[in-house]
Amino acid sequence: MNDIRAGMGKSAVSDVHLVGLEKEIPQRTGLFSTTPDCLIDEVEQTDLIIIPAIHDNPLQGYE
Repeated sequence: MNDIRAGMGKSAVSDVHLVGLEKEIPQRTGLFSTTPDCLIDEVEQTDLIIIPAIHDNPLQGYE
């Protein structure tokens, strides 16, 4: 959406960031890892939070 607006000479409507609990999040297969833009404790204000689906044991993620 922001790219379309930029092409029209308009300002961005959103500022999207990947936020995590750790600086690097390895995937369970070990083939790749995710690196968030910032950590959750660095976020001062947000309008929307999207939490992805958990495919493993959800209780294990809380440990």
